[in-house]
Amino acid sequence: MPTSTKPDIRQLVKAFSEEFPVTIVPRSEEVPREQLFVALPADHAGRARQLELVFLPDEDDVHFLQYFVPLEFAISPAHVGDLARVILRINASSPLIGFGMLEDLALVCFRSVVPCPKQALDPEIHVQTLYLILYILDQLGAIVEGVANGTLSHADALVKLAAAAA
Repeated sequence: MPTSTKPDIRQLVKAFSEEFPVTIVPRSEEVPREQLFVALPADHAGRARQLELVFLPDEDDVHFLQYFVPLEFAISPAHVGDLARVILRINASSPLIGFGMLEDLALVCFRSVVPCPKQALDPEIHVQTLYLILYILDQLGAIVEGVANGTLSHADALVKLAAAAA
C-alpha cells in the first residue's frame, strides 16, 4: 500500500554516497530548494563532472526530480546549428532524453526530469538513472563536444552515432 510520504532528495544520499562523493545544499534564502550534488567520474578529456539534483516546483502534488549535468566545453557560434541537429538526433533515439544547449549561456548540458510518486524515493531506481546518464555521457559526450567546437562535422557525427548504436 503506497505511503503518503513526500519524496525528499535526502532519501538518495546514502545510495549515491556508496559510489560517489555527494554534497547536500540545504534550502536557504539564496537557494530556494534543497539540492544534491554528486561528483561524477571525469569525462573523456579528464574534466570533472557534477550531477545536480533538485526537485522542481510541484504541480498538483506531482513531484519532478531534475537531473542536470553541465558539460564543461565551449560552443563555437558557427556550429550551433549543427550542434542542435545532432542533439535532436541523439535525443530521438536515446533511452533517456537529455542533451541540451542553452545558446545564450554557451552551455551544453544533460538534463532529464523524472516524475516521482507521492511517496519515499526508491534509491535503486535513481541510482540506475544516474548510471544510465553516465553511460550516455560516456558514449556520446565526445561526439557532442566535437560538433560543439567544430572539430567534428554534422555528417561525421552521424557516422559516429550510427557506429555507437551498432
